[in-house]
Amino acid sequence: MESTADEELATGLRGQRRLAQLLNTFGNMVQSIYQGRTEKPLGLALVEWRVLRATILRHPISQAGVATGEGLNVMGVSRAVAGLRAKGLLECHSDPDDRRKTMLSPTDLGRQLGADMAERERVMYEHTFSVLSTDEQRLLDELLERVNGHLRDTDLPPPPTASRDWAALFEGVASDEETKTAHT
Repeated sequence: MESTADEELATGLRGQRRLAQLLNTFGNMVQSIYQGRTEKPLGLALVEWRVLRATILRHPISQAGVATGEGLNVMGVSRAVAGLRAKGLLECHSDPDDRRKTMLSPTDLGRQLGADMAERERVMYEHTFSVLSTDEQRLLDELLERVNGHLRDTDLPPPPTASRDWAALFEGVASDEETKTAHT
């Protein structure tokens, strides 16, 4: 039988995490579908597609601009840019106003792949959102845009103080497990 403290914890987690859990589940499902239907057959990782799509929509654009607009970290964008350049899908050039800044633009091959990718996305998302009316789709889009903008434009409040120093408690645990695994 669960204790009162366990019940309270479970109730709090359910209430606070429901929307976040649903969004996370949706993201994971889309990523899984993408990997099976696109990444494996076409050889384009999801982060690479997001970077390429951003350059098609807003070129020329900086890596930082892609990271901000797509909610990606700059290092992930940098790795994706390297992969896209190696595949001949993206070109880089210096910003004429600030030579330190690199601007990204799709190549003709990148635009061609982008057209194929757009059609794949259209089919997937039409199916995914077919359970919503046009008004519901528009409302969901507006709400998520508002939340994303809020996260982009504001600082989160500081997190509450943890009940203990968890990092210190777990320090060395991963390396101990890796060592045990390596020796078995």
